[in-house]
Amino acid sequence: MGVHALLSPSSSKQWLNCPPSIRFCEDIAEKDESVYAKEGTLAHTVAETYLLFYLEKMTKRQFTFKINKLKKEKLFSDEMIEHAKGYANYIIEGYTDTDLYAFYIENKVDYSTYVPEGFGFVDCISIVNDTLKIIDYKYGKGVQVDAYENTQLMLYALGAFLELGFLYDIRNVEMSIYQPRLDNISTFKMDINDLLSWAENELSVKAKLAYEGAGSFKSGEHCRWCKAKGFCKTRAKQNIDLYENNSKNINQLSFNDIGSILPLLDDVKRWVEDIKAFALNSLSDGNKIDGYKLVEGRSNRTYSSENDIIETLANVGYKDDEIFEKSILGISKMEKLLGKKQFNELLSDYIVKPPGKPTLVPVSDKREEINTASDDFKDICI
Repeated sequence: MGVHALLSPSSSKQWLNCPPSIRFCEDIAEKDESVYAKEGTLAHTVAETYLLFYLEKMTKRQFTFKINKLKKEKLFSDEMIEHAKGYANYIIEGYTDTDLYAFYIENKVDYSTYVPEGFGFVDCISIVNDTLKIIDYKYGKGVQVDAYENTQLMLYALGAFLELGFLYDIRNVEMSIYQPRLDNISTFKMDINDLLSWAENELSVKAKLAYEGAGSFKSGEHCRWCKAKGFCKTRAKQNIDLYENNSKNINQLSFNDIGSILPLLDDVKRWVEDIKAFALNSLSDGNKIDGYKLVEGRSNRTYSSENDIIETLANVGYKDDEIFEKSILGISKMEKLLGKKQFNELLSDYIVKPPGKPTLVPVSDKREEINTASDDFKDICI
């Protein structure tokens, strides 16, 4: 599964929003695979192994051999097993033997009918009654992924339908994200006719532009994974021209002005960091940027060998309680030590959760709005 389509499902948010960016980035060298990507690949293999075993597609001996081999991997952790079991149980609980018509794991799907040379690999496909189910296992914990109108999942579903639709009476699609390290299970449902309408009227048009390197560049949240994010002029212009002040008071932003700017600031912040990272990497590669150079940054002192430090101090009379600090484990580590059940049984009475610091979020956020002092008096007439 090391081969990816040019117009892949995972990059679809980019090429659907900014069609020419894919060809623009085509000749930019790929960075070495990050440790997070390698960890995710390993976690997927562990999850797939548990699912195959739970489905009795693998003998106990085969399963034990495979898991023991995976445990030798440098990035392996017991957490992967815990989440793999949860993933397998989540899938199996989603159907019964009487209504499951088809089941596929790590299956290649082809959607080239609508997207030139388009294909991808789906973690889990099943058909239950008249519903095509797509499940994508996300091991990352940096960004929470939502299934709602998720084009990666929609492409998976489209490819699966094109392959299986003539065999089964599929009328609905159910697409889910299973992201265990963020306790995130998200599901989006749509009628199969709506999926095909999207493919015909929107997907195919933008995919043609992307494949040809045509269309207009557009900046947005989708720039996060673009290889040109640190030097794209369109993105730079949008962020530099963030706000044109049309306010009557030219010296002060109104609350409405601020409200229009706030949704854009997260991308501005990412853009600033991307520009700085690109500049740093460029200078490291021997390029020149007017007015800037690389210098050695600040660093903190560290012990070269703690064992030698302990032995040296012991030899001159210092005791352990003088050179060591003791502290109780943090809540997360304590819960991991005891297990959730025993942790709750023994310590739940001693755990407090104070109110969080006020945080600025859009009104679409599901958390309840906190009461402010001004709210207490807004209906009082003076």
